[in-house]
Amino acid sequence: MLKEKHQRRWLTNKGKDHLLSFSDDELKKLRECFDSLDDDLSGSIGIDELENPLIGLGFADSRDEI
Repeated sequence: MLKEKHQRRWLTNKGKDHLLSFSDDELKKLRECFDSLDDDLSGSIGIDELENPLIGLGFADSRDEI
């Protein structure tokens, strides 16, 4: 959570606080969701990590759609 607060402070200091439309609680939940998808802990979510959730939830029918 400290990292997120640092990032929010950085954005504010750079005049990009208009990008901060989430509360701290919302950011915490978004981080939890992101982390649950980032299987390899790379800090990014690739197609391999999106494939099963998106197909499983019915947002896509195949890897090609993703």
